[in-house]
Amino acid sequence: MGKNIKFDGFLEIYGGKRVKIGNGVHFGSGVIIAAGIDGEVVIGDNTYIGTHTIIIANKRIIIGKDCLISPFNYIIDSNHGTSPRELIRRQPYDIKPIIIGDDVWVGVGCAILKGVKIGDGAVIGAGAVVTKDIPPYSIAVGVPAKVIKLRE
Repeated sequence: MGKNIKFDGFLEIYGGKRVKIGNGVHFGSGVIIAAGIDGEVVIGDNTYIGTHTIIIANKRIIIGKDCLISPFNYIIDSNHGTSPRELIRRQPYDIKPIIIGDDVWVGVGCAILKGVKIGDGAVIGAGAVVTKDIPPYSIAVGVPAKVIKLRE
C-alpha cells in the first residue's frame, strides 16, 4: 500500500499480498479487488477507482497512474469456456492480462474484458464493452467498443 490513500467508504481486497496500490490512490465506496491464486493487481499513483467498481485478476491487471475509473465498472481478465460438450461452470477459464495505460479515463458502467490493452491517454465512453486493444489518445465507445476519434 502506498502513501496518502483515500477511502470514501469500504474497500474489499482479496488476495492482498498480490495487490499493489500506489501513492495517492483514491477509492470510492464499495470497490472490490480480487487477485486469484495466480492473480496480481497493480494500481498506479494518483488513480481514482470509482464507487462499486469490481476488479478481478486471475492473471494480471495493471492500471496506470493518473487514471480515472468511473463508478460501476467491471474489469476482469478471464472468461469461462463455451464448449457445448461440457457444462459451462465446469469449463476452464480463458485468462489473458489487462493493461490500462497512464492518464486513461473509463466512463461509468463499462466492462473491460480479458486480454486488452488500453493505451495512455485513452477515453472509454460510458457503457462501453472493451474487447480489443484501444490505441493511445483515442476515444472509444459502444458495444463492442470502437474508436470514434483521437483526442485533440
